[in-house]
Amino acid sequence: MRPLLFAVLTLSSVFAGDASVIEKTPGLVGFWTFGEETGQKRISQGTKETHPLSEVNGPIKRSTGGPFSGYAADLNGSQYFEIKHSETGDLNISGKDAQVTMFAVVRIVDLKKSRTIAGMWSEGKGANDDTGTRQYALLMNMPTYGGNRQLVPHISAEGGVTMRADGTKFPWCADYAATKREVPEEEWCTLAFTYDSQYLRAYINGVLDERQLDAVKDKRNDPYFTQEGPDGKDRGMNPYYHGRGIFKYDPAVHAKTKIAPSDFTVGARMAVGSMTGEATIGKFGGLAVFNRALSDAEIKTLHDAAGVEALNAMPPPKPVIFRHPKGSVTLEGENVLYTLDGTDPVAKSNPYLAQIALASGGTVKARSFSKDRKRMSEVAEVVYEPLPGHQPLPSTVVPVTQDRSWPSYDWRKRHELTSAAVKRAKPQILFIGDSITHFFGGEQFDGYALRGKNTWDEFYAPRKAGNLGFGWDKTENVLWRLQHGAIDGIAPKLVVMMIGTNNTGDCSAADIAQGISAIVSELNQRLPQSKILLLGIFPRGEKPNAQREKIAVINQLLAQLDGERNVTFLDIGPTFLTPEGLITKDIMPDYLHPNEKGYRIWAEAIEPTVKKLMAE
Repeated sequence: MRPLLFAVLTLSSVFAGDASVIEKTPGLVGFWTFGEETGQKRISQGTKETHPLSEVNGPIKRSTGGPFSGYAADLNGSQYFEIKHSETGDLNISGKDAQVTMFAVVRIVDLKKSRTIAGMWSEGKGANDDTGTRQYALLMNMPTYGGNRQLVPHISAEGGVTMRADGTKFPWCADYAATKREVPEEEWCTLAFTYDSQYLRAYINGVLDERQLDAVKDKRNDPYFTQEGPDGKDRGMNPYYHGRGIFKYDPAVHAKTKIAPSDFTVGARMAVGSMTGEATIGKFGGLAVFNRALSDAEIKTLHDAAGVEALNAMPPPKPVIFRHPKGSVTLEGENVLYTLDGTDPVAKSNPYLAQIALASGGTVKARSFSKDRKRMSEVAEVVYEPLPGHQPLPSTVVPVTQDRSWPSYDWRKRHELTSAAVKRAKPQILFIGDSITHFFGGEQFDGYALRGKNTWDEFYAPRKAGNLGFGWDKTENVLWRLQHGAIDGIAPKLVVMMIGTNNTGDCSAADIAQGISAIVSELNQRLPQSKILLLGIFPRGEKPNAQREKIAVINQLLAQLDGERNVTFLDIGPTFLTPEGLITKDIMPDYLHPNEKGYRIWAEAIEPTVKKLMAE
């Protein structure tokens, strides 16, 4: 059955699925399509009981583009839905011969932690805590027993930790299936599991993703896994054997030994004493629970009815832009890229990673993109006037992100990795700059060749140097990085900085110098004890040209910082030139980026000053 694509005019909602297929499937006890407005309870449809889902930790945003109602619930990692245990009714599936199926249509954003789709699952305070009241749950990313970033539906017979046949206990509940495939991220998919009172089966996009047990690789070499399956054989991985049924809470038996019975929750579970420590980030477009184990064919039918292929082919919804009273701008949407220069965002524009400081006013344009950046939304645009007491600022001093080299390297990922690396290594010398610095040396975090590695290893590795050079960075990008964790937790003796060449194409010399001065101020604030060796921007182009003339003016302005604010200014540009003022390919093959010979010229030219500033 090929899903039809419908356009619903009300609020521009779009849906691709057929809810009637789910409603007509026997054994349905809960089915939510998440079409209700933010702040309202989400009601089960086509079922005997209405099972209203209540929002926890504030109103849960409704976004357009779900499979069955045209909408989805947008969970942010701190909110979830719940039905109190006393009101779970026929969702409270338990007992020795109990069966259950769960089917979800979701778009998961972040699997860095264990995450929850839904279930009745309370783990208690953590490892070796046997007071839990677990029943059934559809979970993701459980690496303890071979489920790293995979779909890992759980069943518990004990409620607490798993017990072996001899009565000894695991530190956790170990009874779960695990798929081969990882759970898809940043795309609509269907996730499901069935339990027939004997076997637990996990499905991704309508397919039973079978997986054999590899006892060593899967960290399941305990006899419980390898010898306590049917006929003394292993339990498998997917399907996974669990013939002991689902925990049933009995107040007369468990009131003194267990925590409260599990609620039915969506998007979170009680884990390590918290409901939101591992709460899910992503969109929920449909969720169904059945009181029987559906067949493989039925799961495939439900998947087809969800129409996720059509959902994934749709352009993402246009992001929402708003400015807070103090001037910071928030962009809400999926994989948002933005610009501040008036151009429409494209696949290489600035990724939205944090609020944008825009008290000085400006034009914000934004688009949502698919994960591969091949599909994009319409452009959202807002023009802001400066707030009272603020004046318009040049682009060189307004902190922004960038991704001009995407997909050659991921700017966001490099920022995360380098920030963590310098915090770990505590460098005594820290280099900051653009691609000219990026390609010098140090730890390698992307595919770019480190062209000065030998020189770096000779001059700077022994001094515990760190490299915060980023290809294509401008002054405003360095400012953003410094303000968002790049140098937190460190105190280098010396910062060596050269930045600004990427601004020379469309910014004035005065504005570029102002941007560099703003970086110096940021360094003074965050690294007050560090000395700064500020290098003049290197010459570029084979022969003297207009860009070199602008660079000369910038360097003259930067020279005025020498001796102030911990700054020592040094212009080593002439060392790269012939007597005729030429740059040769044996030093800079593209007349901009040094090779090993060029990096050695750089290192030798600054070495006396470095030694002096380092008091060596």
